[in-house]
Amino acid sequence: MKMPMTNGMKDMYFDEKPLKELNNNLNKFINSMINKKHYLWALSLAFLLAACGKDDGPTAVYENAFPLVVTAQNVGFEADKAAQLYAKGENIGVSMLEEGTDNLVEPYFNVGFNSGGIGSYFTANQSDSVPVFPSNGDKRDLAAYYPRMAEVTDNQLNVDLTTEQELAFNLQFDRVNGLNKDNREAAFKLKHVFAMVSADITPEVSYSSMKVEVKNTALKGSLNVLNGTLTESETGTLILADASTAGHSRATATASNKFRAMLFPVQSQEQDGNEGEGATETPAATVTPVIVITLLDENNAQIADPIEVKVTDFIATIPSAINTKFEIKIDVNFVPTVKVTSYPITVEDWEISGEIGVEGNEQPE
Repeated sequence: MKMPMTNGMKDMYFDEKPLKELNNNLNKFINSMINKKHYLWALSLAFLLAACGKDDGPTAVYENAFPLVVTAQNVGFEADKAAQLYAKGENIGVSMLEEGTDNLVEPYFNVGFNSGGIGSYFTANQSDSVPVFPSNGDKRDLAAYYPRMAEVTDNQLNVDLTTEQELAFNLQFDRVNGLNKDNREAAFKLKHVFAMVSADITPEVSYSSMKVEVKNTALKGSLNVLNGTLTESETGTLILADASTAGHSRATATASNKFRAMLFPVQSQEQDGNEGEGATETPAATVTPVIVITLLDENNAQIADPIEVKVTDFIATIPSAINTKFEIKIDVNFVPTVKVTSYPITVEDWEISGEIGVEGNEQPE
């Protein structure tokens, strides 16, 4: 498009095409400036470029803009190691809130930021969507979760543990409060929001296979992406597939069978003071899970009544970001001996073979 200019004698024209080409080239250059050394400079250039590319409306005013700077690391995999960096291309969802509230500062909801894979700095997926701080110094809170999902309704990210165990394992949250134009870097340390329960089971009786379930546990619910609160909406039974289909005799039953599942964190209503390590947070669920072990013969028939291990008989809470591990030995009389330990979730915890299933729905419609 050619724009007219007047020099007092005749109309002159200039072509916008070179300006658009410059705009595109600058965008490409900004995308390459993702390391820590050049991040702030590139972000400032992005705002300058956005200002040049817009000519009307409230978002066109960038003269006194104070853009948010985002760094993010994940913690909670292993307590004795440094926080982990996210891989290149991984995304977090960031929202800006009025200080001390869950009141959203429009339009900054679930804004996508992605990792460049170098350092902990994240860049906005779209340069003109970066949240900005008010020039009067008012403070803002920032909430972030990983992995970012496109479908978030009423601030809630729905999670179905019967089909989304992988999502539950990965889901993390953090909130940084009280930032303003003079302190613009939100250094997120995202932690797991769900809990893990694992079971190592060693029977001292002959059996062919086993079925392990966690009954009376929350199956479905949601994460509030503004404050990190989990809310359960449906309870039922999760079935953990047998990790080994090989037959076992009493003589060869030294190898344990391993099972695991991600659960909603639990605060027991029947605390007995025997709390596990790391039980410091206020979990979400109000149910009391029970681990149910059924030993089967070669015809897939029960060889004894199911063995039940009520979780809260041995530990008062099931905290988020913690693997609560049950070591269960079953003697010749089918009586279980239980030892419970708790430690931060590791990647190795998730790499145990076995699948997650669901049986029934104990929540009345």
